[in-house]
Amino acid sequence: MTSVTVDLMIRADGRSSAGLGHVMRCIALAEQCVSRGGGAWLLSEALPDRVEEYCREVGIRRIQVASDSPDTEQVPRYCTQMSEEHGADPVCVLDGYDLGAGVRESVRSAGYALLVIDDNADKSPYRVDMVVNQNVHARSADYDVDADVELLCGPAYHLLRAEIRAI
Repeated sequence: MTSVTVDLMIRADGRSSAGLGHVMRCIALAEQCVSRGGGAWLLSEALPDRVEEYCREVGIRRIQVASDSPDTEQVPRYCTQMSEEHGADPVCVLDGYDLGAGVRESVRSAGYALLVIDDNADKSPYRVDMVVNQNVHARSADYDVDADVELLCGPAYHLLRAEIRAI
């Protein structure tokens, strides 16, 4: 089987009002990508020092973004920057309650593949390449998607960091 190297540009919510769950599951995805030879950038608001340190330890490049800066502009811009630096287009990953259709459309319009990590199937329509909903209640039938969108639903798709899997 041939291994494919992928670079990820991740935009995840992580602040006091949203918690760090979105960021932590994205870190799990990013560390797997890096361990297989890919690159991973994480765009988020300020994170606790220990989370910043963990990102450095596992090779995730961190970019702090301001909450008042529109994601519809900054996410595609950072995807382009990553593409120019690495010579390959990244897959963009969005995970957060405030990262809705506008951000998804700006990423798709810029020509990047898009994976959305979702919890509730409440941001229709999903014009993306892939949706991951790791919750036990997740069902593919809950999503308004085109036929070519890959849906990964249920606890079989939990995103767990290596330090958690090792327990």
